[in-house]
Order: sequence, then C-alpha cells, then structure tokens
Amino acid sequence: MYKRILSRVVMILLLTGLLVSLISLDVNQMVEVAGQQAGPNIFEADIPVRGAYLFAEDYTTEWDDNGDGEKEEHNIEAPLIVDLAAAGFRPGDLILIRDWGAVRGACDASWDLIWDTPGSLGGVFSSSDTLLWDRSQEDVVGPLHRVPDAIDIGWSEYYVSLPTYINGFPTDIPEDFCNMGWGTAIKIPPGAAYLMLAFRDPGVYNNDGWLKVSIEKDTDEDSLWDSWETTGFDVNKDGTIDLTLAGANWERKDIYVEVDFMEGHMPDAGALNDVENAFYSSPVENPDNSLGIELHVEVDQADTAPHQDVIYGWGDFLTIRDGHFGTPAQRTDPNKEHILEARKMAYHYCLFAHQYASFNGTTAKWEVTTSGGLGEVPGNEFFVSLGAWTGETGSRDEQAGVFMHELGHNLGLDHGGGDDVNYKPNYMSIMNYMFELKDIVPNRPLTFSNKKMPDLNEARLDETRGLGGANWDWSARSHDTRNTAPKYKYAPLAFKTALQVDWDDSSDFENSTRANINNYPRYDYTSSASEVLHGYDDWKNLKFNFRETGGYSGGVEPGFGDMEITWETVLAMREDAVNMVLESAGPEVIIDVSPSSSPGEQGAGLLGNMNYLIIGVAVAVFAVVAVVLVMLRKRKRHYA
Repeated sequence: MYKRILSRVVMILLLTGLLVSLISLDVNQMVEVAGQQAGPNIFEADIPVRGAYLFAEDYTTEWDDNGDGEKEEHNIEAPLIVDLAAAGFRPGDLILIRDWGAVRGACDASWDLIWDTPGSLGGVFSSSDTLLWDRSQEDVVGPLHRVPDAIDIGWSEYYVSLPTYINGFPTDIPEDFCNMGWGTAIKIPPGAAYLMLAFRDPGVYNNDGWLKVSIEKDTDEDSLWDSWETTGFDVNKDGTIDLTLAGANWERKDIYVEVDFMEGHMPDAGALNDVENAFYSSPVENPDNSLGIELHVEVDQADTAPHQDVIYGWGDFLTIRDGHFGTPAQRTDPNKEHILEARKMAYHYCLFAHQYASFNGTTAKWEVTTSGGLGEVPGNEFFVSLGAWTGETGSRDEQAGVFMHELGHNLGLDHGGGDDVNYKPNYMSIMNYMFELKDIVPNRPLTFSNKKMPDLNEARLDETRGLGGANWDWSARSHDTRNTAPKYKYAPLAFKTALQVDWDDSSDFENSTRANINNYPRYDYTSSASEVLHGYDDWKNLKFNFRETGGYSGGVEPGFGDMEITWETVLAMREDAVNMVLESAGPEVIIDVSPSSSPGEQGAGLLGNMNYLIIGVAVAVFAVVAVVLVMLRKRKRHYA
C-alpha cells in the first residue's frame, strides 16, 4: 500500500514538472516571438546630379547659355526612381528624406558644397515609373501619373503644389516637395507607388560631383526617426554616431525633455515621476501593440544655473539655455557641435526658474508676474516659474500640473485642446485651468483628455443629458452665486458628468436653455455668451514633430504678455472650492485613474503573469506533496 501511494505521488510530481516546463517553454516562445523585430528600414542611393528637371528620362538638349551665338550641348539625366514597395515603404508611412553631397556646375569653377541647401533636391510621388511631360510641346495624352495633392512640406505645411501646363495641357513636372533645412518629413500620399528624386537647380547643367539621399521611416511617428532610436544620430553622415537616445524604442513613442534649474529650484523628483507615469499610462497606441508614451525627463543635478529673481523675456531664457543645454561633458566634447545639434533635434528643453516678467505694451514696462510658467505652442521650449507659489518652489502637485501643462503646449495643445477657449466643462484635461491642479475636483487624475466629449452650445443646452465618456466622474461649471456665498456672481460648481446638469441654475432640467457655463471674471477670464464649446481628444492629437514649428531653434516664441495661470487665480480657485463644497454636497465619489504602475513595469505583461502562474502551480504541487507525506506517516503509524 505504501509503495503504491508513493508511486502515485512520484507520477504526480513528474506530470506537474512536465506541465510547468511546457508552460515555461510556451511563455519563452511567446515572449521571443513578441520581441522579434525586423529592424528599421533605411534606403540610401545616389542622385543623378544632372537631373535638373524631373523629366524621368535621359536627354540632351542645346541652347546658347553664354550669348556667343553658338548653341552648347547640355546633358540632363533621369531622376532617381524609387520603387516604394520594393524599398519597404507604403502609403501612409511617415518618412524622412535627407540629401547631402558636393556638386559643381559646369558654369562654376569652384565646388559648391550642397548640404541640405533649400531647393537642392526635389521629388514627385507618382503612380507610375513614368512621368508625363511635353519636351516637344506636343499635346500630352493620357491621365497624369503624379499623385495629386501631395503636400509641399518643404515650403509650407498647408501648401499644395499645382500642375504646370504646356499648350493648355497639365504635366507631371512640378515638384511635390523640395528639401529644406535638415530634411523633409512627409507622409507618403495615397496612390503613390514611386518616388522620383532629382537634383533641383535649373541654373546649372552638365553638373559634376555627387549627391546622396536617404529615406527612412518613423515607424512609431514620434518624430524620432528609426535610425535615431536604434543606432543613434549621425548628424553629418561621417560614419560616427554623435548621440544615442537612452531607452528609445522605434516601435513605441518616446519624448525626451532636458530639465535645467536655477539654484533653489531643483524640481521634485516625485512630481516629474508623476508626469512620466501619466504619459506611460496614456491610451496612445503604438506599433508594438502597447499603449502609452515613454517620457524621458533628464535632470542634470550637477549643472545648476545661478539664481535669478526674475527673467525678462525670452532673451534671458535663451541665454540660460545656451549656457546649460546638454551635459557639461557634451558641451566640452571636441565633437560638441554635432552632439548638441543632434540633441536639439530630439529634446524639448525646460527651465525651472523663479519668476518672469511680462511686458506691458500699454505702459511699455516689464511687470513681474506670478504666472506658473510659459511654453511654445507648439514648439520645443518651456519653463516652470513657481517662485511665488507654495514654498517658493511649488508643491509636488503644482510642479507636476504646471510642468505637464507647459509640455502640453509644446505638443500642440491649447487651453481648450484645439482652441484657446478655457474652462470648458466638456474639456477635461490639465490644459484646462480648472483641472490643472487638484483644487476644484479632488483626486482628478493628472492627464490630458482621452476622448472628444460632446460639444456644448450655450444657446441650446440640454439639461437632461450628462457628459458621457468623461475622463473621470466629476467636472465643474460656472454657476450664478448671487443668492449664495460668495458675494461675486460666478464661481465653479462641481457636477457629476453622468447625471443631469442644471446649467442655468433654475432647479429645472430643460431640453433647451441658455447659460454661460465657462465664465469666470474673478479668474480674469470673461467668456462670450452663447459660445459653442468643443470637446477635444488630446492624446490622439499630440504634435510630436517640433522641428517644423515656428518655435524651433530659437524661432518665433510666444509673447511674454501671454501669461499662464497666476498664483492669485490659484488662491481664488481654492477659496471657491472650499465654499463650493460647503454649499453643496460636493464631490462624493471620485474615480481615481492614477496609474497603478510605474515606467518599466509594463514589461512584466504576459511573462510576469505567466511566471506568477508557474510559481502558483509549483507551490500547489509542494502543498499536495506535503499533505500526502503527512498522510503516509500517519498511515505508517497505524500499520505499526
């Protein structure tokens, strides 16, 4: 009997071990498959330097170019024709097109170095490898092959190049784009099967030299090109990597922010971590099927800027930035020019300062403000200035709210999401002053809006419907307080988004009524009556590419007269919040959707859960074995 029971225990152990091994093997295989990456696709090729026009064929022509009465022969080459599918690209892909080289024109005895010179490279997207054009001025027959409405990103984000005409017939010749600055970022338009590229300068011919082009994708569309996120930046194409991005993933969106600070204003690490968690827990989709954005906030604690009570204008800000951008090691490296250039193309820049002054155009004087910060909309630079706030540095919540708010401006968000209309009840985002801090709606999550809520027409408000699909349970609206404390007319009132809303404070719920529901004169914000307040989905509309904005590289920055929320407004809102809670039931149950995990924990995913299962099975097996052994010992005593 004892031997029979023991053999059964051994069999159970063997089967359990086999089961655990199979589960482990299956998990490892699944993780290995999930981690397989084909790698980013980069296409490089030579550009014919005699391709002065996109004629899609070689030809020779003659004209008198020097006025001597004799016609000279000129050779023009067909452009480079890129088969997009064969090169690994397809319509909808966001690609970067760069060119570099050295080209000499026949009419110029000196070498003209072409390094991203505006107009040096032109391109056309086509449905065919043949462009239709009319060299002999005969009628063009057949449909055009050039893909219509390709955006000329090189000149203007909104400009669409139009066909040219010969004898009244359109041709395919005009370029869809020409490279500007560091390169052209453009989405391959629908219907495009080929991309034709040529050296673009009709003023030279019979050119000599070389010109190269590279085309690569931004797979996750975070404006960091695939090669940057895998091998790193080679700014000048000399074969040396100038900068690598720590923690970058070409299949998951990344945002990098350098944070410098004045003496006495080192940011709270917990506040920055809160913001990183907010991005990490966002509903933004990625090519690797994960959700969220990896926000990399880098604070150089050894590189502190001297304290300055007030900074005056962007001039002071840029002076501090130029002296501290990058690490001390990078700024002293022999290759610093290319290192800092690469860093500038990848990083937002933030300065934690004390206070700043706003220029009053009426009095022509600088006025010190208690505003919490300022940021380019959109752009790559912003600052946090909480010297007049809690503890002269700002609390953890204040730092997190203001930092994420100003970074949101860099990412293209305004105070109403897609517009500058503030305090909208149907725009539940920290870009809305009402929700930038935790003072009106307790436990509001630190997040941007994750859904476009229904628009609200203040001339026809339906009080029988709530605000479905809100980020959290409670919002706030402006309501008439003439018959209650406090003594001013408009103050915020929190309401549950899923219930009926008495917009006009009439104690009735009507199908159509009027009310000015985002009007707060006490906060220096007077809204127009009968506005249409639009909802907005922030997370789906972030603008990652700051390199093609006016604020990039010290360009057009926002005026210092455009103040953000001030400390006086914060105090008024906090006072109103206390009164609001005393006069009404106030928020009773808040859904706190703060992230439950910190950056780096997502990797547990399937592997972590399955490992817990394996451990659980093993523990259960050992428990069974222990029970059986105890039973055997008791049975042994009984037989004895």
